[in-house]
Amino acid sequence: MKKRSSLLLILSISLLAVFFFTCEKKQENLIKIGAVLPLTGKVSFLGVGEQNAMTLAIKYSNENLMKNKKLEIIYEDCQGETDLAVTAANKLINVDKCDIIIASTTNVAEGIIPLIEKSEKDIIMLALTISPNITHKSNRIFRIWPNAFQEREILSEYINQKYNQIGVLYVESDYGILAKEIMDKLIGKKIKIAESYPRGSSDFKNILTKFADKDINAISLISYPPEFISIVKQLKELKLNLDIIGDIGFTFDFVINALGELTNGIVFTAPKYTIDLEDNDYSKYFTNSYINKYNSKPSWNESFSHDNIIFIANALKNYFEKQNILDAFQSIKSFEGVNEIINMDNTGDSNSELVLVKLESKKIVNVN
Repeated sequence: MKKRSSLLLILSISLLAVFFFTCEKKQENLIKIGAVLPLTGKVSFLGVGEQNAMTLAIKYSNENLMKNKKLEIIYEDCQGETDLAVTAANKLINVDKCDIIIASTTNVAEGIIPLIEKSEKDIIMLALTISPNITHKSNRIFRIWPNAFQEREILSEYINQKYNQIGVLYVESDYGILAKEIMDKLIGKKIKIAESYPRGSSDFKNILTKFADKDINAISLISYPPEFISIVKQLKELKLNLDIIGDIGFTFDFVINALGELTNGIVFTAPKYTIDLEDNDYSKYFTNSYINKYNSKPSWNESFSHDNIIFIANALKNYFEKQNILDAFQSIKSFEGVNEIINMDNTGDSNSELVLVKLESKKIVNVN
């Protein structure tokens, strides 16, 4: 009996040892990604789609790209709030031991940068933000996303060719202020009046009346999608007959549907994917996979979210422990994703194609 108990004890210990060794080995074969997204709150229209697209990309990458290791992603909801984002990133870095952080929206990415810089571990951050200089703030930051500088260059060229003087209404946020500064440098002499407003505003009538009788023919809006809806409606209510020049936020279906025919003629920029969802074999695969799984059409936001994971997979598909993870990312000069061939510069930023478009009968079409 005593001998039998001893054998059972030895067997149990052996099984536990095998179990823990297997678990440890499994952990060693994982590269952990932590994604801080606005899954609830005012900008959840961004985060939910981003999560969906990344989940598809993780599955695709593990099945088709990764060789030595596999990717695992952990999602945290920050509601688009900086303080919640910092708490979430702390957990992902120090508790979940993530190697890579993906941060959605400008204020969230900006808030997490100090954690990335202070970390003793070489944490890489991918920023889902249009803020123009985000990758200049650390060599650990990469961006696979449209860039506000590129956007403002395209819009400024259009304004320069078509208008003598315009007005600018911009949001008081990092994105709004930086975009306005870019316009000042590019077409400052064309801007006759510029007004700002606090983020989250809903009543714009007092500000908009300042644009009346200013001898301008157009107003350039630098804002966020939910606020575009109120601004355009109130422009029409005040009967201000001004051409509207928007930005990438006018690509979102909920903005177009809320404004309906009021969007006719609004000019803005959009990633090429917005015009052609099936421009190449991979974008066709992604679009069909997304529709089949989530029963909705993906936007450019989802396409770039997907490509962020594809970028990670291309950087780390042959990764081994003794390799420097930063070197692995910096070695990628170009890769192919949903948005065709994406080229990387020496600051960690990408060059993605934006096109000038307008809305006609709720459809996004090229500006001829």
